[in-house]
Amino acid sequence: MITKRLFSAASLAVLAGAASARAQGLDDSGFRGAGSTLVYPMLLRWQHSLAPRDGDGKPQVDTENGMDYEASGSSAGVARLTARAVEFAASDISLPPAELERLGLAQFPIVTGGIAVVTSVRGVANDQLRLSGDVLAKIYLGQITAWNDPALMALNPGLSLPATPIRLVRRADGSGTTYHFSAFLAGANAEFRSRVGISPQPSWTVAGQGARGNRAVAEAVRGNEGSIGYVEVSEARRLNLSMALLQNAAGRFVAPGQPNLFAAAASSRLDPAQHFHAVQEAPTAEDAYPLIATVYVMMRRQPVSLPRARRALEFFRLCLTEGRDDAVRTGFVPLGPELVRQVQAYWPRAILGAR
Repeated sequence: MITKRLFSAASLAVLAGAASARAQGLDDSGFRGAGSTLVYPMLLRWQHSLAPRDGDGKPQVDTENGMDYEASGSSAGVARLTARAVEFAASDISLPPAELERLGLAQFPIVTGGIAVVTSVRGVANDQLRLSGDVLAKIYLGQITAWNDPALMALNPGLSLPATPIRLVRRADGSGTTYHFSAFLAGANAEFRSRVGISPQPSWTVAGQGARGNRAVAEAVRGNEGSIGYVEVSEARRLNLSMALLQNAAGRFVAPGQPNLFAAAASSRLDPAQHFHAVQEAPTAEDAYPLIATVYVMMRRQPVSLPRARRALEFFRLCLTEGRDDAVRTGFVPLGPELVRQVQAYWPRAILGAR
């Protein structure tokens, strides 16, 4: 069951301890953000592609007036924002309006990404392994422990799966990627839903190997034979990891390719009157990839520094307009034009002094 407060007051206080001390050191020269590791490759791409070029065509990133982003995980990002240590948090989890009101925050979407299930199994190449949500849940419950388990063999006739033990890799930090991954498993398996649940940081029944951030999970899977994990799609591609085909709501096994991600994102309904809050629902399109995450930016309704907040909003305005092609090239799905217009109209209504 999804709790009303996705980030508890206690966890925010603990995570924000160091961040609050740093808040005093911020001046009006640039703007800082923290949070989602899933969106980090996208933010990095935007930061460089939208920067002015010198005579040789090299990007001139403005280190004084530009963005300083810490990929700390969604939970830690919200903690830093509530501690007034950053101008924005990036989170793969939208907060309901009541929670935003409690924290004094506004939120808006910027991009949608896919979450790939990646493996390192001898003889299994990219887009070969088929997994259902139910079988994947049983793997993370510790009920399926070897790659040649009959349940995996039944999903993959003709694929030679070894008797290698399955090594679980998971996020060790509070993560929106984990939230969506656990929601996918909970939607397919009642026992997972009751024993583990849906959370940015679940109480796993099998410890596995914990790693902080998408990149660390990807590297742990790449470096350990027989392992399985979940990471952002572009990170999986960067390390040339084998990605599994996942069974969607229509019963088809689909890869996290661009057309499938676009089909999944098209089913999202984001209402600006509800601060674009999205209820967790599985994509229903026949060719939709079933495991996606829309990334949200959260900002204080009353900014600590209006100049820094305005710089952040100008950066995101460029990301949503001029940076659309960069999103596609990086493996993400940009917002549609109408949603972009709604986001830009939302800013001056939700953030004091925005324009």
